[in-house]
Amino acid sequence: MLEWQSDSPVSLEISTSPDFSKTKQLYAGSAHRYFLSGLANGDYYLRLKTLEGQTSTPLLVSVVHQSLNRALFLVAIGALVTLAVVITILRGARDE
Repeated sequence: MLEWQSDSPVSLEISTSPDFSKTKQLYAGSAHRYFLSGLANGDYYLRLKTLEGQTSTPLLVSVVHQSLNRALFLVAIGALVTLAVVITILRGARDE
């Protein structure tokens, strides 16, 4: 979640280069926050721009996702724990 303070509408821009030679506008308006997701691994630079053309100091965001193997391992552990809980509940219900 990105948050900022501004008295006037702004646009939020993103770039993969610190000189903003190639930018993409993510948001334009009067809100004071923006939820950013779905970025691939890498470094991204964000800045705010006013209607008059003034820009904020760029913010560097580094995105590093965990490996697919680790994610699958954690899902498998969660599935085993869930299965153990269900079996325990069913055994307890059968004994009553």
